[in-house]
Amino acid sequence: MKSIPLYLHIPFCRSKCSYCNFYSIPLKDEKTENDFTDQLISQIIHQMKLTGSRSLKTVYIGGGTPSGLSHSALRRLLDFLRTKTNNGTEEFTMECNPEDVTEELIALLKDSPVDRLSLGIQSFNEIVLQESGRRTTVESIDTALDILRREWSGRLNIDIITGLPGQSAIGQISDMEKAVQSGADHISCYSLIIEENSPISNNPLLPDSEEEENQWSLSREYLIDKGFNHYEVSNFAKTDSESLHNLQYWKMNEYLGCGPGAVAMFRNGSIQRYSNPPDLKLWLEGESSDWNASVEEISPGEFLFENFMMGLRTAKGIDKTEFIKRFSITPEEIIKDTIRSLPPGSFRFHDDCISLSDDMRLFMNPVLLKIREEIDKAGFDFPVSWP
Repeated sequence: MKSIPLYLHIPFCRSKCSYCNFYSIPLKDEKTENDFTDQLISQIIHQMKLTGSRSLKTVYIGGGTPSGLSHSALRRLLDFLRTKTNNGTEEFTMECNPEDVTEELIALLKDSPVDRLSLGIQSFNEIVLQESGRRTTVESIDTALDILRREWSGRLNIDIITGLPGQSAIGQISDMEKAVQSGADHISCYSLIIEENSPISNNPLLPDSEEEENQWSLSREYLIDKGFNHYEVSNFAKTDSESLHNLQYWKMNEYLGCGPGAVAMFRNGSIQRYSNPPDLKLWLEGESSDWNASVEEISPGEFLFENFMMGLRTAKGIDKTEFIKRFSITPEEIIKDTIRSLPPGSFRFHDDCISLSDDMRLFMNPVLLKIREEIDKAGFDFPVSWP
């Protein structure tokens, strides 16, 4: 029985943080929420049927603000998803904003398939939160964590961003201390990405690039010292607490993606990337228009490169057995010139895997450029056995 990962994008936010690049809009009324929930369930059914999937391997509900849905809409969605998990889902994550965490919400989630929460904190510093356009306050963060300690027995991830306006190296370490003290078994630590013309781009309190890199490096060192494994470029986990859903992306497995702005990748004849429009009105036109999604056929050469691009983000790297099943050739044979061109030790060969060294993984873009050039030069066009 085929089981497949699912990502759901809930686009609604009360306000947009000044650094946010994800599609989000205010929720206007109950009818919009009901129409959205109806179409989301319809699209999940459609994509599962299209891929011949009978159950969900992992589920990740992101946004936007999933926890900002009304409890009635959220319960309806989670009750539906329960029918597709067959009690065999490996991991079921939902993102929450701290200000939405109440005893009522946690009671609802405990009576659902959700077993992992991802709390979007970003910083524990009031000035940093204000300068970043966050609605959340330190008080609401403390309240949320207190409720979770008392009421939530599932897994917990905390998101932190380095390089936010008003942040300092000392403040960043303080943020990491509080994240660890929260009891989270997983911490995602992202470098701030500033898009051109974004509201945050002109903030005079933004640290320079050197200071931002220092904040991130200090955060990494602190988390490793506290027993977290740096298992992916931006992700740290206690033993056996890696994000099983995100690992599906890094392993380049099939996945479904439903909701405006969500992306799916699966085989439908060819290997296809299925991108929902980041536009609620367009997306709500529904199944009759295939939700106005765009479909990109991924060539064998592009799919090969993406296997390197995603797999080398992780400490484990690329599983050679799985790679050979897909491409009938070893990864070393594909990138032999790249391996020879880099200093000894840049690549690690271990446990039937190939990975980058820890230092090289932190600055992997030049390596990926070399791999891209080598693949393009070879003109790879072999049949791909996937999934």
